[in-house]
Amino acid sequence: MQVTIPFYTRENFVKIAALLPNSDWPSTYEDWLAKTEKGEKGVKLSGNAPVRINIEPGAFETWCKDNNQPVVRNSILNYCMFILASEITSAKNN
Repeated sequence: MQVTIPFYTRENFVKIAALLPNSDWPSTYEDWLAKTEKGEKGVKLSGNAPVRINIEPGAFETWCKDNNQPVVRNSILNYCMFILASEITSAKNN
């Protein structure tokens, strides 16, 4: 099974952090990257396939608005599932 992993460039990490309420967001890109890479290894060990979804802050914010979703961390996972489903559908249609 494919498991979505939100992924950010260093620049987009800073931008998305500015959009989100200050909850449990890692303070540095390096901390976030280490935690994400550890999570990816766990996904692989469970027999699943991690799929990195690059998050563009502007596109995410627009998707939230268009889908009546709050701009919060949980919405990022919903956005990732939407992107993955869109990519799978697009690949099947080509």
